[in-house]
Amino acid sequence: MSHRVSRHLRIEVATYDHKIRQFVPGYEAMLNIASAVTAEVKPSHVLDLGSGSGGLSETLLSYPEIGIVELWDIDPEMLE
Repeated sequence: MSHRVSRHLRIEVATYDHKIRQFVPGYEAMLNIASAVTAEVKPSHVLDLGSGSGGLSETLLSYPEIGIVELWDIDPEMLE
């Protein structure tokens, strides 16, 4: 099975970060809230499944309470 953001959303991977903020109202707030709630449990390892370009992972790593963040995405272009 092949899944590509460029085909599914009809956008280029390079523009994903900009476009996702247009498509999803409150995207930054969502990242901040999810990260803050996750940090409360002080996990040693977090799996960001469907990580896209890593926006959530980047926000998670801003919390020193969070150890390792592992990114997985079905679209290899998103992880480059």
